Amino acid sequence: MYCDVYTKAAVLRTRSGIILRCTSQVSAFLALVLFFTVGNKQRYNRVDTAITYMLFMGCFFLEVCAIFMMVIVSPWTWAWLKAKKWVRLTRMSWALFSGNTIGWPEEKMLWSNNMGQYNFLIYVGCEEKPSTPSMSERVMTRIRKMTKAVGAGEDKLFWLSKSLDTKYEEVDADITDSFLKEIEVILQSPFGGGPSRLWQHLSVNNMAREFSRDFSAVIINLHISTIIHLSEVSSVDVEIVALVGVCRKLSNYMMYLLATHPVMLQVTATSAKSVLQGFRKKFMMMMMTGSINKPVVLQNLKELISKEDSRLCLPEPCKETLEEMRDMWVRIIIYAAGRSRPETHATQLARGREFLTFIWLLLAHKNLGSSTSFPIELISPPPNFGPYSDVRSYAFDFRQN
Repeated sequence: MYCDVYTKAAVLRTRSGIILRCTSQVSAFLALVLFFTVGNKQRYNRVDTAITYMLFMGCFFLEVCAIFMMVIVSPWTWAWLKAKKWVRLTRMSWALFSGNTIGWPEEKMLWSNNMGQYNFLIYVGCEEKPSTPSMSERVMTRIRKMTKAVGAGEDKLFWLSKSLDTKYEEVDADITDSFLKEIEVILQSPFGGGPSRLWQHLSVNNMAREFSRDFSAVIINLHISTIIHLSEVSSVDVEIVALVGVCRKLSNYMMYLLATHPVMLQVTATSAKSVLQGFRKKFMMMMMTGSINKPVVLQNLKELISKEDSRLCLPEPCKETLEEMRDMWVRIIIYAAGRSRPETHATQLARGREFLTFIWLLLAHKNLGSSTSFPIELISPPPNFGPYSDVRSYAFDFRQN
């Protein structure tokens, strides 16, 4: 998809592209013939002559491979043969295209089924370390210490943290079901015939209105609040443990996007980096007066977010709060996917691994997002805004049907 839309790959399937390709190969072949028959090779030593022949052979070999992979083992060839109703050639093309040796097997996924994870505590070096760290974790710890010892700047530390601390978690059925459910709720509520969503445990109204001011800062505040809240959940119930895992994955994924792919969130890389570094400096100033243990870290995190936003209150840990927290992160990711630019997702499709791209594709299939005629706004207007005469979709809709 990316090659066809944003490169000149589609030109190769046109008549002029085929003529140009054939002309270049005929020219290369004529050059080889002239060099072999007319050229005075005695003026050159044997090494230069051998290198010239190797270059010619490499040129022809690459062209044969390109023709084989782009023409014979190509979905476009299969579609063209099928449109022409050439059954035998269609079967042969499909057998080559879907083969395990040279093609792309039908059962092989184009996506790794993983989502990136980045944690603020890892960035500031206060994560809870396992009792028996692996060899890779020991190496990363040594690299961090060496980098700090040589006096690396904030930019180098941030780059190192992104490179070493980014992890990947599986996108399980709970996460996919949550997105499918919330997209359907957004399509229906409230003017589409569904009820308005009530957020009884989270102060989502105030939070959503802050997004328009500083998207990056609110994401970090919510991420830190999620860390604090999940640390206070002590239930061993299977359902609650699953909810905690989903909330942690979604929160870490938004931090991963903010740190590594800010362009997909319509945030400049410089802005995202400066906000993250600002939070790190404030937190490290607090940690200078205490030891690095879990109670002290959590207390400093609470003080940090209370200074950043005094209206942000931490809810009581319960199952209903976890469900609202999960749905809140899902809707934030849906909003981020809907407002992102199509070309960024086309790039990710060429790489085949970004979860946000598949959310964007699902929204486009539902005719939602900024690339369609029904964009998703973040929050509905306040009640005193006036009569509602449109049927817009909102990630956080507080209108009453």
